[in-house]
Amino acid sequence: MLIELFPRAHARLAALPLLGPDLDGLACRLSARGLQPPEIRKRLSRAPALAARLQASGLRQWRTLSRAQLLAFAPSPARQDRGLSALVRSLAEDLAARGVLRAPEPTPGERVLARYREFLAQVRGCAPATIRCHGLTVRELLAFLAFDQHPAALRTLAAPQLEAFLKAFGSNRSAGGPP
Repeated sequence: MLIELFPRAHARLAALPLLGPDLDGLACRLSARGLQPPEIRKRLSRAPALAARLQASGLRQWRTLSRAQLLAFAPSPARQDRGLSALVRSLAEDLAARGVLRAPEPTPGERVLARYREFLAQVRGCAPATIRCHGLTVRELLAFLAFDQHPAALRTLAAPQLEAFLKAFGSNRSAGGPP
């Protein structure tokens, strides 16, 4: 598809370091998602600028980069260069969906939740539905405590905080809100 979009420049785009081999596939997937050729062309025309940024950073392979790190290559604010910003977002989405990028590190809350679920399964012998239900409750508690920003929150947890959580969490449940 790259040759159809850029009849004279397709070879130069395909030869871009790191980025070039993925451009044709990206163009095909963007087309399959319903983007029109002019919009795809606008995004991919900014590939040399992105390749220069990637090369200046010393990046050699996608697997060393997380989705968030790739998104940091987009201009801020996005309106500074809409084509480059759209290319970075599309590329990040595409590479993440294909499993090419490094998986993000779990947050402190995700690590605690995983250990708790493992405890429920292995030590307590809980059923999957019970683990899921308790996991949702603990996830809500950790979010309520802003655990990811304040990992000491569980060590300093006091009755008034639990009471406030139960009031807020209970009112969501009785109002038909998310568990």
